[in-house]
Amino acid sequence: MEQGKVQVFYLNSAFDVMLPRCPQCGLTMVPKSLAEGKMLEVEALLEDK
Repeated sequence: MEQGKVQVFYLNSAFDVMLPRCPQCGLTMVPKSLAEGKMLEVEALLEDK
C-alpha cells in the first residue's frame, strides 16, 4: 500500500484526501476509524445544509 491523493465524492461535493492505495490494482483502503469518524461528521454537516 502507498499513500495517494484520492477524490471522495458525497452529495455533489468533492474532497481530496490522502489514503492508502494498492499500486497494482488501484483500490483504496478507507480505515474504519476514518469512515466512522471524520467522514461521518462531514456527512452529517452536508446533510444539514
